[in-house]
Amino acid sequence: MNQVSNEPIQFARVNAVTGSSQSIVALATGRIIRVVEMHIMADTDGTLVTWQSNATALAGPMKYNSGGGLVAKLESGILQTVSGEGFKATVTVGTINGWIHYQLLS
Repeated sequence: MNQVSNEPIQFARVNAVTGSSQSIVALATGRIIRVVEMHIMADTDGTLVTWQSNATALAGPMKYNSGGGLVAKLESGILQTVSGEGFKATVTVGTINGWIHYQLLS
């Protein structure tokens, strides 16, 4: 995840509630999903989110407070899935809303 890519930047909404795993970006055969920007807000104190490549945790669980969240942008990538796997969020407490920008890499 250390090279900037010229692949097009795409958009996906994020909306996940307690006890759910939201598929944010569906798997793309032979492709890696690289998240380059995230804007995420939580609605409950103690919201817990795990960011995943299918069932493999990429980050978390991360704890957010009500009205708090995550704003990050890094052209070389914040999170990246395993090739051929989707990107998802699993929420064990609370609700998150927001969006991401991502690229599909070969």
